[in-house]
Amino acid sequence: MSLPINSLIHGVCRLGQRKEATRLLNEMVTKKIYPDVHTFTVLVDTLCKEGMAVEAKGVIEMMIQRDLELKYDHLFVVDPVNAGGGLALFWDKSVHVAVTSSSFHYVRTVVTFVQEAVSCNITWMYGTPHVNCEKTSFWRAVYSLVVFR
Repeated sequence: MSLPINSLIHGVCRLGQRKEATRLLNEMVTKKIYPDVHTFTVLVDTLCKEGMAVEAKGVIEMMIQRDLELKYDHLFVVDPVNAGGGLALFWDKSVHVAVTSSSFHYVRTVVTFVQEAVSCNITWMYGTPHVNCEKTSFWRAVYSLVVFR
């Protein structure tokens, strides 16, 4: 029974209908029908692309409760401010990620590729999703990351 519903969740996620996908997930869980790892992964990916990091984290927590594994070993989340934004980084044990600082607009990290023993600084940026919004604070944050390095 879960296969048709899993397929339905995949389809609505591909169409960008995260609310419908979340509703279907909740309906499945209520009826004690649990999606597979792939369905959870598609839903987490869709939520992250929609800027819904907190909701994605909730889906991951549901996976953990069900003893399902997302193919990542670590997660770092910057919660959204008001109704928008949020960042989520996922990584596996092939890399070590040290978060050195974070804000609503960025996550600054030192990433070490374990097997190669190579490190680099990576800053993950997120600008406001609102086209007509004032972007001054975002560009100030970018400027401060470069100037005060």
